[in-house]
Amino acid sequence: MGNITYANNNFCEISQYTREELIGQNHRIVNAGFHSKEFFMGLWNNLSKGEIFRGEIMSKAKNGTFYWTDTTIIPFLDDKNKPVQYIAIRYDITEKKKAQEKLLDQFQKMKQIAWIQSHLVRAPLARIMGLTELIRKNICTKEEETEILNGIVDSSMELDEHIKSIVQKAHNIEGIQKE
Repeated sequence: MGNITYANNNFCEISQYTREELIGQNHRIVNAGFHSKEFFMGLWNNLSKGEIFRGEIMSKAKNGTFYWTDTTIIPFLDDKNKPVQYIAIRYDITEKKKAQEKLLDQFQKMKQIAWIQSHLVRAPLARIMGLTELIRKNICTKEEETEILNGIVDSSMELDEHIKSIVQKAHNIEGIQKE
């Protein structure tokens, strides 16, 4: 099941195999090892029931590079509704998948930056809240109040610097996305 009986020029080009190397081979010849055995068993199980498959499949070219295709496989059925032949229609989506991977990587970096920045911002904010609470309770001398107010100003300035840093990092990432 799944032997190649025809290969068009596009399939030969993307897989880097000649038509002669592909014809008669099982599709395992381009298996990248990315998808599980269960994935392919489910795919063939559904096709054997006459169902159409539609999905994204990673494959491996002759030279060892990987490529992605948006794939539709249509079973042709006999009079007993059993598949006798299949046609696979594939579109190369490798560049799309690379772009998605790059976006995911940027998203992960943004999450890390956000986590770090949130901790950097929360520390001075906690100090501001604590110092403000001391003043509110009015249990300080004038000298202590001055020190507390100086601490509030320092923490506020530190918080402002962290916020500026976050904005700058966001601008830097925006520049990466425009490349």
